[in-house]
Amino acid sequence: MPGYNTEPAYKARMEELINSAGIGSHARILPFEQNLIPLIKQADAVLVCSRMEGLGRTCVETMLMKKPVIGTNSGGILELIEDGNTGLLYPPGDYLKLADQIEKLMNDAELRERLAVQGQRFALETFSVEKYGGHFNQIIRELRGRPGASLEELTPAIMEMTDQSFLELIKNWKISHSEN
Repeated sequence: MPGYNTEPAYKARMEELINSAGIGSHARILPFEQNLIPLIKQADAVLVCSRMEGLGRTCVETMLMKKPVIGTNSGGILELIEDGNTGLLYPPGDYLKLADQIEKLMNDAELRERLAVQGQRFALETFSVEKYGGHFNQIIRELRGRPGASLEELTPAIMEMTDQSFLELIKNWKISHSEN
């Protein structure tokens, strides 16, 4: 799991729990990572265990990469995951239900594939440039025609307002799907 800049005592306690459970070869706390995309690419599935998410960008990125996702049934995640259709849900803090959902996913290859495909379809349809970034793109298109507002000049401001990795992900999906 990607680590955050946590207090050393909390990190030590988490490492102690991992070791005492005998799962040290399967679970470890990684250093903080701004760009999670390389980690998601390596994963069989992604868990979004936040008690409350505004949007749940990690869910969207996971779905776009055609990976199944398990998330809490709270906040913005409920707008992204339809339980059993685009992912699996569990109540925040209910580690037994989370374990059940993980086990369900591990034991059912057909379910993993179906959730990955349907999650990707949902993310591509919902977060397309036209639907999700339409207004932003309209502003950029309008600015292109004005002197001193070339895309090259706007790029630093765009990157400051958004996360480059997310933009690259959307662009790559658009390119890969236009080739098919």
